[in-house]
Amino acid sequence: MMIRHYLKAILNRIYLVFEMLRERYTRFFMIAPTVMSREETIDYIVKNKCSVSRNGDGEIFLMRGKSIDFQNSNSRIAELMKLALSESNEKYLPCIIDVFRKDFEPSSYYKNHLLHYRYYWYKFTNSKVKYGDAGITRFYSVKSDVTRAKETVASLRRIWDKKNVLIVEGEMSRLGVGNDLFDNAKSIRRILAPSIDAFSRYDEIKLTTENHADKDTLVLLALGPTATALAYELYKDGYWAIDIGHIDICYEWYLRGLERGANIPGKYTNESDGEKLVGTLSDTVMGKYRTEIIAEIQ
Repeated sequence: MMIRHYLKAILNRIYLVFEMLRERYTRFFMIAPTVMSREETIDYIVKNKCSVSRNGDGEIFLMRGKSIDFQNSNSRIAELMKLALSESNEKYLPCIIDVFRKDFEPSSYYKNHLLHYRYYWYKFTNSKVKYGDAGITRFYSVKSDVTRAKETVASLRRIWDKKNVLIVEGEMSRLGVGNDLFDNAKSIRRILAPSIDAFSRYDEIKLTTENHADKDTLVLLALGPTATALAYELYKDGYWAIDIGHIDICYEWYLRGLERGANIPGKYTNESDGEKLVGTLSDTVMGKYRTEIIAEIQ
């Protein structure tokens, strides 16, 4: 037993040294992805009315065949994500986390993340593509400049201004419910899908979305990593689809001046360290919300 313990410790140490060497090799000999600023990203979307896929740490885990808290991994979602990450034109913009510029000062989390995954970010991205900033929907924390957050919200609202919007979301996400985030949209309809492992119902979600979306409908997706793949395939089929997950919870934190990760009553808060769903919304708010639901996939 003792020998096995020491052998495991030695192997772990060898693997860590290997990853450190690989990370150093990646930084010095591979091409880092280029990422637009938050403002440039939103302006590009508004100007080109382009579809958007967003990629963060969870997506890179799935591309590497690892499951995450609310999405099981499989080869199909991994392959779709890799395709979505490498393609770009004026009607489609893949977005990634903006942590690769030389002046970026990573948190302890991202130091560890980049040690293990920088190589895969460089490998899976396309050096000929200028990526959007996946953080456009994560625009607020208590350490942020509140003025900049306010400006970001105003800029984001230009995307759906006077548009017919179809929101495809987790069954407890409730984007814009009880706040004014989408008040400037022309109309709101909703398709509800599973909050956990949504990709297990991917084909049904995609078919239902295409059955209810006209070509001039703006489809807003809040389905975790499933939205990354779905935005890409909807774009390929001629639809305008934007992966906009986290925006509503972030907006609620901003409105209430809350810490990132705080629960919002009546809404699924994935980043909460405790219960993900607490409290309720008023009967009036929920009544209006229910009139917007046109399909449910359970």
